[in-house]
Amino acid sequence: MARHAARVVLACSVLGFVCFVPPLTAARGRIREARAALAAVPGVGLLSEETQTVSLAPGPLGLEVDAPTGLVQKVLEGGAGEKAGVQAGWVFQTVGGKPYEILALKELTRGEASYEASFALPKANPTAIFSTSMGDIEVEIFLDRVPRTASNFIDLAQSGFYDGVHFHRARDPQAKS
Repeated sequence: MARHAARVVLACSVLGFVCFVPPLTAARGRIREARAALAAVPGVGLLSEETQTVSLAPGPLGLEVDAPTGLVQKVLEGGAGEKAGVQAGWVFQTVGGKPYEILALKELTRGEASYEASFALPKANPTAIFSTSMGDIEVEIFLDRVPRTASNFIDLAQSGFYDGVHFHRARDPQAKS
């Protein structure tokens, strides 16, 4: 069983969250179940079914966009994106009635007519609930930051891999007891 405990601690540290048991209770427990949701876009994370369509004026877009994914990383002041209400975290779906392509977007910004763009809106990261003998622990899975690692963890959790696995609290060695 010790082999599996190391895997749980590794999965927690790679995903960027800390599994802990409150300090006044015992530091050992058993993972009874872990639940999470999955439906992520690599490099972006989860997208909701909700979309937003805006009309963009030609000229400087004023958006920092990740070219391969269409993720709006930053909205700059004074650009067409800010004026249309585009927000960081939105993901381009269509531009000018066609599926998103960065070259098509660049061409439309150089034109003289306004055009429509539709965006998928971000969805919150999934959570996992560890049911232990000492109570439940709910943790956020950073699917938007580490999609492959998070997806592997979710798949293993849904398959029951972590059910009944022993784990213990990891403490900060610099923290005073």
